[in-house]
Amino acid sequence: MSTRDERLRQFFGGYFNQDWDIEGATSWHDVIVEFVRHVPKTHALLLIEDLRSWVAEATAKGTSNLPAAFNCEYDPRPDFGTERQWAGEVAEAMERQLSN
Repeated sequence: MSTRDERLRQFFGGYFNQDWDIEGATSWHDVIVEFVRHVPKTHALLLIEDLRSWVAEATAKGTSNLPAAFNCEYDPRPDFGTERQWAGEVAEAMERQLSN
């Protein structure tokens, strides 16, 4: 697994695991707000790059879903159509949060 994919696995597996909404999060966006609030800005910026890199790679390959190895238990498909679209939205939401 590449370094990028390992960071994405840690992010999705850690923040969007089966218990992602137990600590008061009512939406995926709440999770992003808390993530950005609690990690160093450099880490969030690196993860934004990782997300965008994965989205570009997945788009080129025609892949719509996150790899199972990322351990993401949140299903964004009802709201976004594909996990790839959602990953792009996650990057955008992080960037917006950082600029606040």
